[in-house]
Amino acid sequence: MRRFFGSLCMMLSTLVFFASCLKTDEEQVTLYDDTAITSFQISTAKQYHHTTSSTGADSVYVTTETLTDYPFRIDQINGTIENEDSLPIGTDATKMLVTYSSKNNGLVYIENLAGDSIKYLQTTDSTDFSSVRTLRVYASDGSASRSYKVKVNIRTEDPDDFNWTAMAGQTDFATFTTMKAVSMNGTVYVAGSDGSATSIYSTGESDGSTWTKTAEGLTASAAGNIVVLNNTLYILDGSMLKSSADGTTFSTVADAPGLAQLTGSCNNALYGLNASGAIMISTDNGATWTADATDDDAAYLPSADISMAAVKLTGSNAFNLVLAGNRTADKYAADKNAMLWAKTVETDEESETHPWLCINTDSVYTYGLPRMSQTKIFTYNGRLCAIGGQGTGASEVAPFAKVYESRDGGITWKTATGVTIPSGFDTTAKTFAVTTDSKGRIWLMAGTGSTWRGQLNSQK
Repeated sequence: MRRFFGSLCMMLSTLVFFASCLKTDEEQVTLYDDTAITSFQISTAKQYHHTTSSTGADSVYVTTETLTDYPFRIDQINGTIENEDSLPIGTDATKMLVTYSSKNNGLVYIENLAGDSIKYLQTTDSTDFSSVRTLRVYASDGSASRSYKVKVNIRTEDPDDFNWTAMAGQTDFATFTTMKAVSMNGTVYVAGSDGSATSIYSTGESDGSTWTKTAEGLTASAAGNIVVLNNTLYILDGSMLKSSADGTTFSTVADAPGLAQLTGSCNNALYGLNASGAIMISTDNGATWTADATDDDAAYLPSADISMAAVKLTGSNAFNLVLAGNRTADKYAADKNAMLWAKTVETDEESETHPWLCINTDSVYTYGLPRMSQTKIFTYNGRLCAIGGQGTGASEVAPFAKVYESRDGGITWKTATGVTIPSGFDTTAKTFAVTTDSKGRIWLMAGTGSTWRGQLNSQK
C-alpha cells in the first residue's frame, strides 16, 4: 500500500504546485483540508432473468437496468455506505457503474479486492461490488482522508415468490372428520370434530408449532360452524349460537333452532343457512335472523361442503361476498361445477341492499369452480382462492390437485398464480382446514395432523 500511497501523494503535491503557479485572478484554484463522500449511487448494472417455457425448459436473458430508484444511505460517523432496499434478484454485482459526489471536490479512490492498492473510482468503468469494498476520499490539499465501507445488498429471493413452511402440526388433528379454521386477534383457531364432539385448538400466528386446546365437548356439528365477526368468535353448537372473545369461554347469544349452518360474516352481519337451505342474515350479532333476499332459483343453492368469503372491491368501500358449496349428490349427480352465489355488500351509510345472485351454474361452463368434496374458499392477496378434495358428481379432478383462484368475484376460476398445494401435503387427507391470518399468510391444516403456513417472500 505504501508504494501506491506515495504515488498518490506525489500527484496531490503536483496539483498544489500547479495551483500556486497560477498568476491570474480569473483562474484561481482553492484547495481544502476537509472532505467527505456526500452521495453514492449504483447507476446501472446487468440483470439476469430466468424464464421457464411451456415445456419446462429454463432460459436466461440479460438486460441493463437503471437502479437509481434504490438509494444508498451514507453513515458519516461510522463510515459506511449501504442500500436499505435490496437491488432486484438477478442483479450482477461484479459489473456495476456508479455515480457519486464529494465535499470540496475530494478525490475518491477504491481499494482493490486484496486491499493492497487503490485506484481512482471511475464512473465510466464497471466496478465489482460482490463483496464489501473500501473507498477513500482525499482532501484536495492532500492533508486529510476518510474511509468508507460500501456494501451493496441484492435480493436472493424474488419477493413475489410464494413458499410454504411445514410446521410441527398437531397430532390430534388426525382424529378429525370435520375441520374449519379462522383467524382472530393474532391467533389461528381450528375447530375439529371426531364424529362425536368438537374441540377447538389455537396457536399464535407467529408460532404454528405449539397448539393449545382451548375448548372441548361441543356438539359434533359445531366444527363446521365457526366464524369471526368484529374480533369475536361465533359458533353454532347444536341449536345454540354462542360467542367467545378468546376461544375458551363461550356465552350463549341465542337459541336459533331454525339455523342449520353458520357460514360467514361481512360488514357487521352474520350469515347462515336455515333448515330449508335458504340464506339467512343477522345484523344484531346473532340475536335474530331473517331470510336474505335472493334473485335466482333456490334450487341452485348448495347444501353441502359450504364455505363463504368476502373480498374487498378495489377502489371502493364495498365487498363481494361469495357463498360456495355443492348440491346433494343423489339428486344432482350430473353437476360438474360447484354452486356459487354472490352479493355486493356496501359499507357506506345509506347504501343500497343487494340480493344474492347465482353464478356459473352450467355444468359445461369452462371456467367454473370444479365440484370437489369439502370445497373451501378463502381470500388471499386481494383475490378469491379455493381448495378441495376429490372431485364429486360429474367432476373428475384429483384431490388437492391445485389451488384455484378467481379475480372476478367467483365467476371464473383458474389455476392460482404462484400459489400451489405444498409438495409434502398428504393428498389422501379426508379433511382439512384453511384460513388467512392478519398478515395475509395462508394456513393449511390437514386431518393427518400436518400444518403448513404459506406466504410471499415479501411477507417474511
